Amino acid sequence: MNAIYRHPQIMPSNRLAWWTAGRLGAAVLLVLLAAQPAQASVQATATQALEAQAEAMASTAAVPETYVLEGNYPNPFNPETEIAFTLPQAATVRLVVFDMLGRAVAHLVDGALAARRHQVRFEASHLPSGTYLYRIEAGSFVQVRRMVLLK
Repeated sequence: MNAIYRHPQIMPSNRLAWWTAGRLGAAVLLVLLAAQPAQASVQATATQALEAQAEAMASTAAVPETYVLEGNYPNPFNPETEIAFTLPQAATVRLVVFDMLGRAVAHLVDGALAARRHQVRFEASHLPSGTYLYRIEAGSFVQVRRMVLLK
């Protein structure tokens, strides 16, 4: 947890507390129940573990609502680029790169993938400069985008 504790407050019965907003926007309250630092650090560790667990649950619960094939980054590229896409449900996915003559020059993905955002690295050092197309097929979703390789 990379949070900075702010706003110290004296609570009833002389307990010292700090609050902060976690990365998920939820308020985190740390109460020091004892005056000794060793016991206070145990309390802080428990709070950190709870926030880490909440973040892990939020990242797995965030399932995209639609299919998306994003533009590659960087574009133009030399010699590598990242292609990202999201799947709203598990599907068999094919992601293929074509040259401008329609020849398949790389098969990046060919198999079943889970519902989430995926990133694939395309390494094109063996290809000449030019414009290439990448096409995704996932269930009934099909989309094509263009990328430029500059050497």
